[in-house]
Amino acid sequence: MLRRYLAGLAAVVAFAALLTAGAPRAGAATFAPTNGRLMLLGQSTKAAWDDYTSFAAAPSGGSVYYEVKSGTWVNAGHRDYATFLAQQGKAVQIGVSWKDNPPGYTGGDETTKAARSRAVTAELAAGQHAAQFDNLIAFVNAYPNAKFFLRLDYEVSSFYHCTDASCSSYKNAFAKIRSLVDGRKRQDNVTYVFHPVRGEYEQMYPGDAATDWAGVSIFAHELCMPIRDNGAYLYNGTPPQNYDTSTLQCRNAYLGTDSAGNPAAVWKNWDYDGNVLKMMKFARDHGKPMIVSESGMMNFTDDTDTRGLEPVRGDTWVKRFFGLMNYSGPIPNLSGTYDLSNVIKAAVYINLDFRYGWDGIADGSFDFPVGSTWFADGRLSQYTAARTSFCQGLADRGFATTCGTATNPPPTTPTNPPTTPPTTPPASGRDAFATIEAESRNAQSGTTVTAGRLSSLNNGDWARYDGLAFGGRTPNQVVFRYSSARPTTQAFTLEFRAGSAAGPVIAAPGLLGTGSVTAYKEIAFNLGRLPAGTTSVTVVARANDSAEVLDLDWFRFN
Repeated sequence: MLRRYLAGLAAVVAFAALLTAGAPRAGAATFAPTNGRLMLLGQSTKAAWDDYTSFAAAPSGGSVYYEVKSGTWVNAGHRDYATFLAQQGKAVQIGVSWKDNPPGYTGGDETTKAARSRAVTAELAAGQHAAQFDNLIAFVNAYPNAKFFLRLDYEVSSFYHCTDASCSSYKNAFAKIRSLVDGRKRQDNVTYVFHPVRGEYEQMYPGDAATDWAGVSIFAHELCMPIRDNGAYLYNGTPPQNYDTSTLQCRNAYLGTDSAGNPAAVWKNWDYDGNVLKMMKFARDHGKPMIVSESGMMNFTDDTDTRGLEPVRGDTWVKRFFGLMNYSGPIPNLSGTYDLSNVIKAAVYINLDFRYGWDGIADGSFDFPVGSTWFADGRLSQYTAARTSFCQGLADRGFATTCGTATNPPPTTPTNPPTTPPTTPPASGRDAFATIEAESRNAQSGTTVTAGRLSSLNNGDWARYDGLAFGGRTPNQVVFRYSSARPTTQAFTLEFRAGSAAGPVIAAPGLLGTGSVTAYKEIAFNLGRLPAGTTSVTVVARANDSAEVLDLDWFRFN
């Protein structure tokens, strides 16, 4: 009898195995803390990490991109940052992308590219392009202690990924890629993220068996923040019915009751987009943790400030960002209330200066026009209130890493620095904290001197100043006076570099023309870290054309 029972049980188990053979199983590793959250930094280079750790303890990991077409990292910056994280056993979110540069795409408009992306999605579902994942799998296997969050493309949508209404192309591609990686990885250090655009999460969901995490992007409209774009505001809704411009909130209705207790639409203001809240509910209902796979500030207010800073609305953004993680309440167009406070278990804050593009590296020219949607400096080090709120949010929401003690703090200033710089230069050279006349350069390329100012600086022209003495003090600002015949709407950059014109950039303020070489502006700009032993500083003009850029009158360090 016992033998017959065991034989029957074995048959049932074998039959179940046949039913699930080849199907990927979720939940092998999610790395989600039971009672906490993970904070990851960046999306392209180590610059985000370096800025963040100048005031905070090291986070739990970071984020990068891998390209299917080339079968490797998007560029060396992504590779190097991924290696840096993996070597420490950190969490590494990798956006495995094909929509931006699909294999076989040779050019054309966005519609042509999207059509090719949809075709590639179907090809991936059929098992094609498998060799393009070799480098990725080898990297995963090389770092068994790291935790890899694989986004199988990012912000996926029907436009780029679905060949029909069922979107089976993307669902099958997700499952196929997961099976490919799972079949070749040597350890349980990979988890899989489904990261759709708002509103298409249900249509494109790869299923509970394939999905470990649900991902979402949080920038502006997701938090009902306005976006400023070339002189106009873009709202999440049409004022006044669907957007309150006085409180910067969306307006929508949920299904509640009227004063008589009858079912009724109840209108209210919201800090959060309805689709985001519904996606959080969807993830909760499917037992999936959520990761904010991308987040960062945008241009919320200004068209002209070349610093790209958001001192007030940046703080509002941070508070709403962490508030979303603790949301409990109604959801637009639904009845009842929902506790979503334990759904988001990880977040990626990009922490880059978007003015200089997606790598955030100041290379002498802005990648986005002044006043456009992405013309914003999202580095938390550049803010006081937003940084304080961010650190508070980490503590309040139970993140595994908090601001704590900075891992990579900037050099400290003396305990009792002089209240004013010395009035005479030290014997070893000229005082870096006193006014340095720009025409007193020690070496130059392309500049002239006119009426007591350094003039005729075109793109790439430079002037070097030697023998600067900082007297053991660490400057945190450079102050300078300039003029430019360029229109007051035309942007350019003045780089300050340690050492030569090829030395590290310590400041790269974005500037605007003043309309005349006799119309001066005085600017104070925060410095990056000054390398130890610096005695020379070089200024370099940067612009996107060959016209004269600016004249420089003087500068000094504070």
